[in-house]
Amino acid sequence: MPAIDQFGNPVVQDEGYRIGRLLSQIFHPIPNGILSFLIVGAFAGDFADHRWRGIGWALIVIALLVLPPTVYFYFKLFRGHYSDDDISQRSQRHGLYLFSLGSVLLASLALYALSAPPVYLRLIGASIATLVICMLINFFWKVSVHSASIATLATISAKFIPALGVALWIAAFAVGWARIRTGNHTAGQVLAGWVIATTTVLLAL
Repeated sequence: MPAIDQFGNPVVQDEGYRIGRLLSQIFHPIPNGILSFLIVGAFAGDFADHRWRGIGWALIVIALLVLPPTVYFYFKLFRGHYSDDDISQRSQRHGLYLFSLGSVLLASLALYALSAPPVYLRLIGASIATLVICMLINFFWKVSVHSASIATLATISAKFIPALGVALWIAAFAVGWARIRTGNHTAGQVLAGWVIATTTVLLAL
């Protein structure tokens, strides 16, 4: 089936396209989110003397925050409710945004009740802010979620492991190129994802 960009134009499926698709799968929002919380658990100053405690909290946060939207996404994808695994049609993203926001709000209440470490509560606040902004924009435009997720991971990594942060920001630019090359997003939508995610994470930290 020929690839079509968001404006209905055909996308050339050459080697560049295949590399773009590969980068999009490697730096998918789901593993990006999981790695972000694991890095915080392993390297945040809150857990300097209790690394395993930090990782334990990371696993709890991942189970409550990342797992529900992931299950919802794949359930809808396998039922054929999405045009593709990138949810290229903007209208199809509304439900995922609403479900993700609801599950994140419930997860944040549960983690607050469990006395989760402040660094996680702050980052969850950043997640909520990013979701709300992207959801509102989605009514008339699209933001690259891939770009937002890799920017979140790169910014968090730069805070705790600077060398890794630099490497991941290089990866973020590669992912931005990939999203444009595959026809999923424009340069503006990629830039919006970077700016929104980076700003909310920096404010949280």
